[in-house]
Amino acid sequence: MCPAAANGVVAVKPTLGAVSQRGIVPIARSQDTAGPFGRSVADVALLLRVLTGSGESGAAPRESLAGLRIGVVRNYLGAGRLPVVESALAQTLTRLTALQADIVDDVNPEGPPDGAEHAVLIAEFRDGIGRYLAGVRRGPRTLDALVAFNAKHARTVMPLFGQELFLEALSSQGTSDPRYRVAIDAIAASRTALAAEFERRNLVALVAPVNAPAWRSEQKAGDRVPVSSSSIAAVSGFPSVVVPVAMAGELPLGVAIIGRPGTEAQLLEIAALVERSRGPFPEPGFLPSAADQVPVARTSLPPFPRR
Repeated sequence: MCPAAANGVVAVKPTLGAVSQRGIVPIARSQDTAGPFGRSVADVALLLRVLTGSGESGAAPRESLAGLRIGVVRNYLGAGRLPVVESALAQTLTRLTALQADIVDDVNPEGPPDGAEHAVLIAEFRDGIGRYLAGVRRGPRTLDALVAFNAKHARTVMPLFGQELFLEALSSQGTSDPRYRVAIDAIAASRTALAAEFERRNLVALVAPVNAPAWRSEQKAGDRVPVSSSSIAAVSGFPSVVVPVAMAGELPLGVAIIGRPGTEAQLLEIAALVERSRGPFPEPGFLPSAADQVPVARTSLPPFPRR
């Protein structure tokens, strides 16, 4: 969801299983899903209906959010680090309140233990990429052959990075590894806890910042993501809609609206009202690349986000 927010567009990550994984190069089958990007909520809603094969909703569009309880996520990765992100969230909450939503502040979902998501990714990737490559018409047909091809042609296909994750997957036992079952069980427990929090507080959605102002990726240091909440929906398989809500200089900021499984239509209704309340969003200026507009201290940031 971060790519959509960083580029100032709307996106939907559907409930896991709502869209077929056929044709998607697999990373982790328990998380992989396709979803549309678009310039507006109406555009992505139309595309989502195409992807899922569902018909017109037929329901009259909402004019307010009266009676809907929306929780505010305050424990996202990087919470409190960037005033521009906090300001964008505050603006969004003001709009939701004006739309008569009942704001529940705060809700702090807890994800699985550190390392669980990575363990699942490595194990499911090993098995999934093997099945995928077995069906390709040309090129490597196994993970072993893919790793060997990359090593042989490293100057061409890996001039700036290596294949550490491929090698880690290759040396793993895949989904037969006992650590995989431990990780899957931990993720299932966090998913159950998230669903229980929705139920306990009678929430229809959560709202959280998605991104910091877009950063520069560096060849040696890689990405240093200062703000993220995407793993809440990604790891749980719950649906999420991203809407751009503010600008930090020339760079867009977005929020995620996360709901229970199967509630994409309701999330899109909420997003449409946020979008309408926000007004027209600035179009990209296609400016020359420049230094980061909002400095972030790199020394305190983890290389990979959990939220």
